[in-house]
Amino acid sequence: MRRTILIWLWLVVVSVVSGCSLLPRAPLATPGPAGSPAAGDLRTFDEEGLTFNYPAAWRELHFQVDSSFSHLIADLATVDVPEPCITTQVSVGTEVSCSDRYKLLPDSLVVSISSDGMPGFSILDGSNGATPMLVGGMPAYLRTESATSAGGQSLVWTLSSPGFVDNFYEVRAELLGPGLDQMRSQLDDLITSLRYDPPVVLLPSGPAAMATAEAKALAALVKDASVWTCFSPSGSNQMIISSMPGGPPLAQPQLATCTMKIEATPLQLWRMTLSIRLDHADPNVGTGETFTQWVNPDGTLGAFGGGPLAP
Repeated sequence: MRRTILIWLWLVVVSVVSGCSLLPRAPLATPGPAGSPAAGDLRTFDEEGLTFNYPAAWRELHFQVDSSFSHLIADLATVDVPEPCITTQVSVGTEVSCSDRYKLLPDSLVVSISSDGMPGFSILDGSNGATPMLVGGMPAYLRTESATSAGGQSLVWTLSSPGFVDNFYEVRAELLGPGLDQMRSQLDDLITSLRYDPPVVLLPSGPAAMATAEAKALAALVKDASVWTCFSPSGSNQMIISSMPGGPPLAQPQLATCTMKIEATPLQLWRMTLSIRLDHADPNVGTGETFTQWVNPDGTLGAFGGGPLAP
């Protein structure tokens, strides 16, 4: 995992590779406990929405490393982990370089926990070559990457971020053997113990609950734009419209067919799919648009996205 940033006094130039801080600050390092904990002793991690158990012999450290799409929550390690960001003076200003500067020793590991987000990302899409799983009752997946050290192993767990589709947590572990099996078992126990704090609100079950959420969400949409009155719960309706929701206006009013459906998802969110198909193609919007409205368990609106309707 590499992080690189260049900050010039007269011009800011940023180069980011897997998570950097635009303005790195002094590290907030939390050393491990004094003495030698007994084998099997555990400590509890509880920060930024995640709680889990990890071996008490591991050290917990905090550094300020942020980028537009990534925030380092903490590192857990059995080796020294130096400050990842180093500031140096260069001929044209100040250069800040952020990267993993630790060195794994035999039978050691470093685990980085971060919160991330990416436009267009969906935890429901999974990842090629990854193993799907449930962590804390939510969708997740595990993938194995090329190890940074010979005789090592690199594992990355991508976890759901409750209430979001394009945000996620990442637990990235770098291990060096020969005792890979024992360290992997410790990591599996960590992931098994992981829970969200506060706990995830589950979707209510049954068709009545779904219909209630759908009606509440549609009513909220109608308050935002009258064109949403074209839709009727879980069905199809037709209406003359003059604009798409949020624009643009049509070249001239015309008949539109509006369809909507709602479904439960493993994210403990309802997914409403709404489509507007025009009677004939419009020069401003083509054949129409389709939208995805994510709805919280109580029927309140969540994330929203949309795009052109396929011909």
